[in-house]
Amino acid sequence: MRKILIFVILVSTAFSALALDAGNHDPAQLSIKAGPTLPGEQINMVWLESYIVPKEVNNGQKINLGVRVTSPVKSVTASFDFSRDKLTLVSENGSDWQASFSIDSSVAPGPHIARFVIKSPEGSIQRTVEFKVCGANESNPVAISEEQLDNSDQIYGWPMTVTSTCTAYIDNFSRTLRAGDKIIGISKVPWYKIYTEKGEEGWIEAGMVKEPIEEYSRLGYEAFLRKDYTAAIDYYQSVVELSPGSVKGYYWMAKCYVQLGNSELAYSAIKEAAKIDARNLDVKIFANDLAEKFFNVAHKDFMSGKYLSSVINYQKALDLKPASIGSWIELGQSYAKLDFPDDARNAWKEAIKIDPSRKEVYALLNLDFDPNMIARMAMNPPAAPEMPKPNKEVVALVADDSLNIVRSATTNKGTKIESALRSVIALTKSLGTPVVEKGWNVKKKGENSVVAYVCEQGSGVPEYFEFMVDVDSKRVSACNDNARLLMARW
Repeated sequence: MRKILIFVILVSTAFSALALDAGNHDPAQLSIKAGPTLPGEQINMVWLESYIVPKEVNNGQKINLGVRVTSPVKSVTASFDFSRDKLTLVSENGSDWQASFSIDSSVAPGPHIARFVIKSPEGSIQRTVEFKVCGANESNPVAISEEQLDNSDQIYGWPMTVTSTCTAYIDNFSRTLRAGDKIIGISKVPWYKIYTEKGEEGWIEAGMVKEPIEEYSRLGYEAFLRKDYTAAIDYYQSVVELSPGSVKGYYWMAKCYVQLGNSELAYSAIKEAAKIDARNLDVKIFANDLAEKFFNVAHKDFMSGKYLSSVINYQKALDLKPASIGSWIELGQSYAKLDFPDDARNAWKEAIKIDPSRKEVYALLNLDFDPNMIARMAMNPPAAPEMPKPNKEVVALVADDSLNIVRSATTNKGTKIESALRSVIALTKSLGTPVVEKGWNVKKKGENSVVAYVCEQGSGVPEYFEFMVDVDSKRVSACNDNARLLMARW
């Protein structure tokens, strides 16, 4: 299922409501936060849902609280912003947790939050869900109609067919599905999160369905042959989502990206393929060819005096083809131009390991040429060349450039990204949701620069707006759902 921008920012959880039928309640009155746990959280879970029904309530009424998880947990508690008391949720199976709470007259009208704490032997995580207490003069809450939902937030997945009679778990009950039943796969673990033809949500064992991997591979190849590379990428993306260990999926994605002129994404895809099977001949040949492209770009940058950019591209070339002596030599020369002599010497030493007969490298190192070294190297072949380690100062310079590029870039509607973020956070705070701004940071994602604005919703729940930056072209692209929605709507 497609991730959603911080749901409290948009105040609309209607799309999330489509993903859960909480008993007989109106889905439009469901406030939910759903998705996988984040990297670095103490509990690792492929799917987690925390919800409140109804999301708008009058004093004296009850709200129902629930948590649904893919792996059993030890306990779940909830607390509210207007009370220090904790509410303990109950469960019969460790996966579905529920409780109810009466809103008394002491609770002030307006937006409120419930904070769920989910504990397991591995640790604990938190999720914050918003609801509203209506004032005495407010009319009954009005449900959001389906027509009001944003068209971009539609459910999508993989159409699949049940292969034999089996059990699916829907709304806390088991239900029999028959061979030939059509379903939509939303995410895959040992189980598939699914929707039936009737729109019911549930889970089914992955072994009980015929996966469309081969079909997607075929469709991807056919799209590649007719030069519809964008469609081919979509098919191969589905292949690797269904089968993360698919070398062919990443390999053909890389070929498609090259045809579209996007060497950066081709680099990321072929690196994934190499991680899975570094000995695959097709992957090696493609990686060598792509390394030549990065070398040519780096050499052009070097000759133009763009030494910072040349370092980055030489490193990518060497990451794909570590034995490229020309890349090692010119990487060292780029470092020397940037006044990083130690890094330059280390690069040239790697060049000598590959070819001890290159006299110009000895000259760069201010060493006398040693013919005997060639014989010694033949007797004791050197270890494989080390991957180039990014110079910390170069990385810092790239980080500064990347951050400045993002801060001055604009959204699709012409608003500066930084101004758009300020508007989003101000709106969130005005609705009563606690937000702690952590600010900007720059990190590496593979070999690319990713600039992220980080904030926390409530206590300890991080939210990220991530942007990929091409330092040379100064192009900024959103690389997570929060950033994509920000770029499209502000």
